[in-house]
Amino acid sequence: MKAWVLLPYPVGANRIWRHFRGRAVLSKEATEWKRQAQAECEGIPWFYGEVEVFYRLHPRKKKDGSASKVRLDVDAGGKLLLDALQGVIYADDAQAVAQGSIVGEAVDGGGISFICLPAAGRMKAFLEGLV
Repeated sequence: MKAWVLLPYPVGANRIWRHFRGRAVLSKEATEWKRQAQAECEGIPWFYGEVEVFYRLHPRKKKDGSASKVRLDVDAGGKLLLDALQGVIYADDAQAVAQGSIVGEAVDGGGISFICLPAAGRMKAFLEGLV
């Protein structure tokens, strides 16, 4: 996979899970987002080994074209994104050995874009170089 894929704006962390009869279950909103994300990823080649996932959280674009100041935290979409990709481009989200996130440019309606690459130690090398 060599191109970024743009998905709808993710569900906020506080709205992913609901508690029902003493159990945590995926909310209807999160389930629908996950279904949409998986449909957008149809046709992406399957990854068999470890992967690195990088994503950009895109704030909603205001009418004047600027980015909305109201947005999720930069890391908020990661867990739901990794879960959505499971069974679509890899078998288990445990294959993701590194992830990185930044705030991207504003887009209409907001969104989250990602790229998934075979693990090559990019993130590890980057982090080791900082310490």
